Amino acid sequence: PLALTESQRGLLLIDRMVPTRHMYNVVMEIELAPDLGVGELRSALATVLEIQPGLRQVFADLPGPHAVLSPVPDDVAIEQAGIHELPDVLARLGAHEFTLYEGPLYRFAHLFGDGRSTLLFVVHHLVFDGMSIRPFTADLARALAGEFGREERAGLRDRREADLQRELSAQVRVEDDPATEEKAAEWARDLRELPMAPLYPRPHRPADTAF
Repeated sequence: PLALTESQRGLLLIDRMVPTRHMYNVVMEIELAPDLGVGELRSALATVLEIQPGLRQVFADLPGPHAVLSPVPDDVAIEQAGIHELPDVLARLGAHEFTLYEGPLYRFAHLFGDGRSTLLFVVHHLVFDGMSIRPFTADLARALAGEFGREERAGLRDRREADLQRELSAQVRVEDDPATEEKAAEWARDLRELPMAPLYPRPHRPADTAF
């Protein structure tokens, strides 16, 4: 079992409480080489899922909240569509409601046509964040180039699974430290006196969260 951070516990709770369960979906669009076939893409994604254990997490409540790693899938499901369907597929993937206790917590779609080839990838924030995008695309590029041998994949998988376990344990240890709670209380006191402000205006992020 993998330890859960307070953030992960919070997201598990939110998933049960709110009607808009897809609001923590992370959606990416990755432009691919125009001549890339779906078979090559499927094989490369299987490699990425093998060596990125965070994506294989699923969650359980008993005997206490925790995560486990699913096995590497034998086959990766990829929806296929024409590039002209991109807005519709993007909207559908973004609105997908994951079952956090069964998984997988990702979905892929391959869109092609008119000289373009694009991968759409939706994943739940419980197992992926904005900082994860760069290593994901780096591993995907290497996998598509055929740079991962069997021994390297096995070594990376073992090393990264151990790294994930250590990272989660370290975060839980810091969260339980009284000094952390003291610092959080200090920040809360400071922020209470500050005026409301809009969200940082990143591209595509709404300033109004009324939805």
